[in-house]
Amino acid sequence: MGTLRFRLARLKSVGAIESEVPPPQVPALLAAALKGDHVLLSAGTKQWSVSLAGAAAALLKMDDLQGRVGTTGALTRRGSKPEADVPVLPQPQPARLPPTTDADRQLEPQLLAALPRSEEDCPDFDAQKSQGNLVRLTRTSVLVAQTCFQGAYQNGSRLWQVDDHAPFHARPVPLPQPDGSTYDTLVIGMISGGETLSVHEAAKGRGIGDCWGTREWIWTGTGLALVSATESPCRLFEAGGLAIPLWRTVEQR
Repeated sequence: MGTLRFRLARLKSVGAIESEVPPPQVPALLAAALKGDHVLLSAGTKQWSVSLAGAAAALLKMDDLQGRVGTTGALTRRGSKPEADVPVLPQPQPARLPPTTDADRQLEPQLLAALPRSEEDCPDFDAQKSQGNLVRLTRTSVLVAQTCFQGAYQNGSRLWQVDDHAPFHARPVPLPQPDGSTYDTLVIGMISGGETLSVHEAAKGRGIGDCWGTREWIWTGTGLALVSATESPCRLFEAGGLAIPLWRTVEQR
């Protein structure tokens, strides 16, 4: 087929220069990607030739994972089925939390002292050091963060639901993952309390342009539910490359 050319505007982002294909030109680019042999990228005097081998299979896999094959919005094998037929993950409903009081925060030293200790799993845990992340979950329990390790550029914590009265029984709060498994350590976490509770994670990988994995959970009243997850493929691109969505829920109206 003939050559298809695009001149893209340069968009500045943090630590990189990026470009976006204008939406009206996307159909032509997809058609070219499905039939072409390679794409030639140039910036100034530099050029890169990128093979398109496997592009059609990759686009079909994307459609298949999203349940889009045969719909009007499919990237490759379009059909007559409406987009409404595409399955979505409904966003979990957050539970309303009781207010966190000063009396709750004053309990934190006793709660930290009651948490399990393990030199192997939590070598950097210090029961005397407040994490400042205590949030009341229910009428009789609170969320407490336990710092387990501190690295050169990130740290990891365990989350516990702890009774607010002696003997301060603690049970771990699992972190659900896109593949159905659960983790027990929150990396570079941020806990946002208030009327509802959300927990965010941004974990960095090693290498040139450190890659990232992000997660977001909300408290449903019985545990944390995964709301979104992304992962960079860590291919040594500047700023970590493209973050690929692994899990995304949709708010139901």
